[in-house]
Amino acid sequence: MIAKIIEGRSFGGCVGYALKKDSEIIHVNGLRTDSAKTITQDFNFQRMLNPRLGKAVGHIILSWNTEDKNKLNNDIMLSAAKRYLSKLDIRDTQCLMVRHHDRQHDHIHIIFNRVNDHGKTISNSNQRYKSFKACKELNALYGFKQSEGKRNVNRGRLKGNDLTKYQIYDTVKAGKRPQ
Repeated sequence: MIAKIIEGRSFGGCVGYALKKDSEIIHVNGLRTDSAKTITQDFNFQRMLNPRLGKAVGHIILSWNTEDKNKLNNDIMLSAAKRYLSKLDIRDTQCLMVRHHDRQHDHIHIIFNRVNDHGKTISNSNQRYKSFKACKELNALYGFKQSEGKRNVNRGRLKGNDLTKYQIYDTVKAGKRPQ
């Protein structure tokens, strides 16, 4: 299992993407699920408790190795996701977890409000370090296949900063001088 953390400003765009075809809601907390519109309204209503926070959208994608496919079902993925959020101190807030079936690897989108139920900001300090550590612990606990690092990343799906980072990595690894 690996995680990708994204912060944003628009619940509407994030929720709309998560609820596209080939998806299913596997967990919801503090949100009405009548439609993407009502989910977005509920997220934005709580967001108003802390209007100073610019990037209130928390979005984490948990992805599993294709070799773990026979170990996974909604209950296992939900259990791992809840433990993951707990290890990152993400609690007492609205949350939507959606499983996607659009890729060969299983993955879920976790969308949460960085404004908690009490109007306080959920910290993102050291979040990437905590995430790496949490994934490593959960992989061991559940027996998931550990990522083999940068070698197996699908370069064709990378964009923006991620693409640049991997181009630099590949250049350094090959021992070439940049042109």
